Amino acid sequence: MSLHLLVLLAALATPAHRAAEELKGVPRCGAAAPAVPSDWKRTEVRDGFSIAMPACFEEAAEQPRFVHGGTVWRCNEQSVTVSWGMWGLSSFSDEAAKRCTATVGGVPALVMTSPDEVRIWYLTGTVHEPVVSVWSRKPEALAPVAPAAWSGRAAQAAQ
Repeated sequence: MSLHLLVLLAALATPAHRAAEELKGVPRCGAAAPAVPSDWKRTEVRDGFSIAMPACFEEAAEQPRFVHGGTVWRCNEQSVTVSWGMWGLSSFSDEAAKRCTATVGGVPALVMTSPDEVRIWYLTGTVHEPVVSVWSRKPEALAPVAPAAWSGRAAQAAQ
């Protein structure tokens, strides 16, 4: 096998290439990511991935079963969820959600928005990747906590 072919195969296997292929055809997000307030608490979720939330959010007493792991936090009518999975674009087939791509926390991301939820799949290149969802029972209360979905930070992105 030639050196050029080995280099090409190595390049095709990179997380960045996988993300580009996975998100091909999805438009870039037009609006800038909302700023995360400096007084929000940053919580390490798993494997160096962290998110920021308002101080009122606490881990929910009742946690759903996540196949590859996950956590739900609640504050009043709102929830923040991080779930881990082996995602692909077809994992997110919600017709009502608007989709776009962005770089969030230094990694490629699929951003999905609907009136009551902001959901972001962070393509970290790890076996199990995080999806952060911010949801509100009252859609008008979503905007103040929506930046939590955009607050994801992966340890390898900081390197």
